[in-house]
Amino acid sequence: MPDEAEILAAGLRSWTVNHDAYLRAAVDLLIDQGHWLWDKGFTDACVRTSGDTTYISWCDADAYLQSCPPCSGGEAAILRIAIDLASDRWEITRLDGRNRGRVIEAVRRATDMDR
Repeated sequence: MPDEAEILAAGLRSWTVNHDAYLRAAVDLLIDQGHWLWDKGFTDACVRTSGDTTYISWCDADAYLQSCPPCSGGEAAILRIAIDLASDRWEITRLDGRNRGRVIEAVRRATDMDR
């Protein structure tokens, strides 16, 4: 029998099927990381349902993060990145393939801990 987080993940993935890639990426990041689907404060404050649709209110997620919820620095960073992706804050959708590649490479270099 699926647990609550698995049910939530399935509902969120269903919501993103017809959305842009950046919103799907944001939701997948939260699902893959896992913490936020188990965080009752987050789900109560940020996850909404309308009919059969389950979705995240990204404005509420931003406000929740600003309230300094109990979480690790890494968990907070994942939520911040997901919020930024979901809002297309980085305007990734405006970049051509070559410039998207440059951004990917810059993020890879920024996270290269062996340098």
